[in-house]
Amino acid sequence: MPESAPAPTSSPPAESAARPTVKLKPRGRMPVTEDGELRLWVACAGAECGGVLSMRRGRSAAFRIAAGARDTIVLRLTRRERAAYARRGRLVIRATVRLAGAPQLDPHRIVVRRAGT
Repeated sequence: MPESAPAPTSSPPAESAARPTVKLKPRGRMPVTEDGELRLWVACAGAECGGVLSMRRGRSAAFRIAAGARDTIVLRLTRRERAAYARRGRLVIRATVRLAGAPQLDPHRIVVRRAGT
């Protein structure tokens, strides 16, 4: 009986650099200060990350965070956003994160609530 050759096995694909995941959430119980600054926690998992967080009307903030760490980013709310937050006690914000070296944007929807609402 002739021996059959073993079936060729495909090697696993080479691992590319791990793409970090970025999480955004309001910082603390009072994320909006009296003068209208929104404080957000930015957490980075998987690898060190850096990039730009941006909101409508050209507001943006750059960040660089070590893997597994978090930092605070401060953005100023518009007069309309501050009024809506004061009136309703909550505010829905759409923000995008562009990581350094990544071609696509990472969209985020953040709900900011006042403590006790």
